[in-house]
Amino acid sequence: AEGDAATASVLSPSTCLENGGLMRTWTVTDDCGNTGSAVQYITIIDTEGPTFTSTPQNIELNCNESIPMGMPVAEDCGAVTMSAPVDATIDGSCGTSYTIQRTWTASDACGNSSDFTQTIMVTDQVAPVFTSFPEDVTYTSGEEATETMLPTATDDCNDVTIDFTDSVDNSNIEITVITRSWTATDACGNEATQDQMITVNEILGCMDALACNFDESASYDDGSCDFCSCGSGGEAGFGLELELVETQDGSIDG
Repeated sequence: AEGDAATASVLSPSTCLENGGLMRTWTVTDDCGNTGSAVQYITIIDTEGPTFTSTPQNIELNCNESIPMGMPVAEDCGAVTMSAPVDATIDGSCGTSYTIQRTWTASDACGNSSDFTQTIMVTDQVAPVFTSFPEDVTYTSGEEATETMLPTATDDCNDVTIDFTDSVDNSNIEITVITRSWTATDACGNEATQDQMITVNEILGCMDALACNFDESASYDDGSCDFCSCGSGGEAGFGLELELVETQDGSIDG
């Protein structure tokens, strides 16, 4: 073409670009002033939803923490409408834990929409706390042990179970030391442990009923059993009796 020009006009102005378009007229002119024209139609269609430019982060909270309410931001070539959040609650894997799927929908003027979902996990992350605990105790073997107070514990989120294990140290013959480890556990497996010391004073003596010095009150054999110093045997010991035997020549053996 020897020369060209173009003009454009809006066919259907609208806030929704899906309903808008352009009619573009192209004109060519030669040196003698002769012209020719052609029309180009341009239709602009909006088929995409808004784009989220700012969103709340996924979070994990303990059960006693408040759940914050964030607000996402979305953009489009026109106005954007943001829906109120919709929550879907899913049971967690233990105790009172749960997960919230919080969804927002952003829509433009042409009816296109986009969704964003925030995940909020509410869990039990904290171990129980002992609210009362038995004191360390000492008693002598054979005595009736003082009734031990049971510990109590609480948890912010769940019920608590309490049990114990014993570790016994009798390396010292005079005492036995029991380390009683109490454990409080919540429904999500968080644990708190505390030790109680129980000392048993042993009664030393001979524990063999056949010995002369048998001590029925002894709780730990001190190796002092005597089998030869008393009576005629049995529990009273093993005494010796002599028997005189007369020989043929009149002498006496014994």
